[in-house]
Amino acid sequence: MDVMRRHQVESEQLTQGSFAEFYRREWRDVVGLGFVLTGDRWVAEELAQEGFVAACRRWDQVGDMDKPGAW
Repeated sequence: MDVMRRHQVESEQLTQGSFAEFYRREWRDVVGLGFVLTGDRWVAEELAQEGFVAACRRWDQVGDMDKPGAW
């Protein structure tokens, strides 16, 4: 594997790991906020899932923020 490809693969693994850490750290608070806003646990979880999918799609930007959880 050439140096450029190896760097790209390592970068992708780091990015995926960073998102997984972000997800584990923020999931409970995001669902909690959704529950406070809706009063429905299932709707809160659905909203959280949609939010995390959006964050994942934009992780190259969201992950660079000082406080990605505020996104």
